[in-house]
Amino acid sequence: MARVDYFSDTAVLTNLKASTMRGGLFVALSQIIRTFLQFLTIPILARLLDPADFGLVAMVTVVTGLAGMFVDAGLSMATVQRSSITRQQVSNLFWIASGLGLLIALLVASSSPAIAWLYNEPRLIWITLAMSASFVFSGLTIQHAALMRRAMQFKQLAFIQALCGILSQGVGVVWAWWFANYWALVLMTLIASLSNMILIWIIVGWRPGWYTKRVGTRTLVSFGATLTGANFVNYFSRNADYMLIGWYWGEIPLGLYERAYRLLLFPLQQVMAPMTAVAIPALSRLKENPGKYRDYFRMGVSLSNLVMIPIVAFSIVMAKPIILTMLGSQWLEAVPIFLALTPAALIATTAPASHWVWISWGQPQKMLYVTFVTATCNVLGFVIALPWGPQAVALSFSIVAVVLRLPVVLYCFHSTPLRLRDQLEPMWRPGYAAMAAGIMLYLLVSKQVFGNAAYWNLIPAILFYGIAYFAFWNVTPQGRNELIQVVGHVKSGMKTKHT
Repeated sequence: MARVDYFSDTAVLTNLKASTMRGGLFVALSQIIRTFLQFLTIPILARLLDPADFGLVAMVTVVTGLAGMFVDAGLSMATVQRSSITRQQVSNLFWIASGLGLLIALLVASSSPAIAWLYNEPRLIWITLAMSASFVFSGLTIQHAALMRRAMQFKQLAFIQALCGILSQGVGVVWAWWFANYWALVLMTLIASLSNMILIWIIVGWRPGWYTKRVGTRTLVSFGATLTGANFVNYFSRNADYMLIGWYWGEIPLGLYERAYRLLLFPLQQVMAPMTAVAIPALSRLKENPGKYRDYFRMGVSLSNLVMIPIVAFSIVMAKPIILTMLGSQWLEAVPIFLALTPAALIATTAPASHWVWISWGQPQKMLYVTFVTATCNVLGFVIALPWGPQAVALSFSIVAVVLRLPVVLYCFHSTPLRLRDQLEPMWRPGYAAMAAGIMLYLLVSKQVFGNAAYWNLIPAILFYGIAYFAFWNVTPQGRNELIQVVGHVKSGMKTKHT
């Protein structure tokens, strides 16, 4: 394999379109594999474990997920986003991230008694102690993974992610089948983190040097710190519902809420992740060319909306069969929560685009301001809705998301080459096609055309919906032209050779 120069952009800029499209396809393939594994393991784990098991681990992951942001501290994105970066700077960031990983692991481990006391659940002590080890693995991996994204090594990253998914999911299922307890979920997290570290270090040839002063590290740390502040506020906002429900209602309602939230948002995250992984490095290199920046942004929005909007529309119509198929009849109480979250899921289809702009345009401060306002509104909504149960909390989350989205987009695009139409125009065609196909599907489901068994009517429903969706898309010549352009983007990217 040819040696990769992680500190030169020449090859990437020469074939940016090819690198972007190939990277997107490889990461998407990895996500498809991981999603397939998830859809295999979710039903298995839901039947082998109790809702209380998921609730227990969710209580700890609220804390560990929050702490994990301080391990990264925005340093990976600082490496990816910079137009130029040196070996000395990356070495310094490596030692900072590794030190943070060890420090956070010790802090989380020492906080385990407090977490157990907060939820009045002694088992959380050992769960927290075990999961704290993952921070050490993450700290040692952050800069190596950032260099791979910067160099557009998405093929190798896709391989690593897929293999880690197979290992972690396999271990989790085997443990759940043999022991039938929450340690299956804990092991999945640890195996994924450890195997990711080992594989990335094997593939990346770069090794850090000693820490060096006065090489411009402070600017990178400042960028990362601002980004971390925004991520911290956002994470607190997006997990305050977990903490409040667990504290007020206990582990079983929390388990229902967590599974409904994850089952709805997980497919969207699988589409968002590869798009974001590729979009930010590509857009970061186009800041000096506003026309190309705008074209790449619209292309990214079109590709993401093509997939994400119909997923949400299908989920609204088929909520009950999805819950029954993926989780089982004992989880039927999650259906109202699932439906209450669908407006927020629809808004989430547009959210990654704002993240792309803030990071690639080097505006983490704007991201911090918006995140603080959104978080404040979300937490207030959660507190008000909490006495009425998890469904009310889910509905409050959706209301806040819908009300705030337009002002957020307008503020995000200010002082950039983008305008509101660059966000809206790529949305309307998949939006109307998804809605029309969803109405047709609802009529057929209501007449039980696909039968009564949730397990079997989901497959023909997916096939029918997919055919109807693309049929409505192709009703007009403009729609056919847009699909041809999407296919053309992919083909041209794949045909372009690297120099």
